[in-house]
Amino acid sequence: MLSQINQSTDLNEMCNIITDGLNTSTKKVCGRRRIQNSKLSPSTIALIERRRNTNRESQEYEELNKIIKKVMRKDDRNRQAQMVEQTLKDNMNSRALRKNLSKENIRIHKLKDANNNAKYEKKSEIINIIKDFFKKLYSKKGHSPSRSEDLPEVTKWKSQPQSTR
Repeated sequence: MLSQINQSTDLNEMCNIITDGLNTSTKKVCGRRRIQNSKLSPSTIALIERRRNTNRESQEYEELNKIIKKVMRKDDRNRQAQMVEQTLKDNMNSRALRKNLSKENIRIHKLKDANNNAKYEKKSEIINIIKDFFKKLYSKKGHSPSRSEDLPEVTKWKSQPQSTR
């Protein structure tokens, strides 16, 4: 890198040489980002791409939507099954499996209302309960401190420590 720079090199060329050197050295040291496996299968991705190129008002678009929803659910189930198998194979315990599954599914499936009456399973009902909770929480106003009594003045003889002997 330094051998390419001499007194006749332009400032822009020097900058390009230095940035190229930095880029190559960081790739050697740091490597590349870890490639993340896709949650969807290649056939599902192809269907999604086909849907993008289809007119939204057509019947084919609606059919593709239905197919894609089914295939995505199937892909999700397959991926979870593979994750279960892989975790059990690697660790041979269910604690690691629960930990891995909890990372994936951070959802509320059932919720009780403010009166602990019923369990709601629909997403819209759960959202309404949460909204109501936060409305009540932030609408409450705490009492402001008020002067109820005046404190007597502290005189010098009261503030001096008294001997215990």
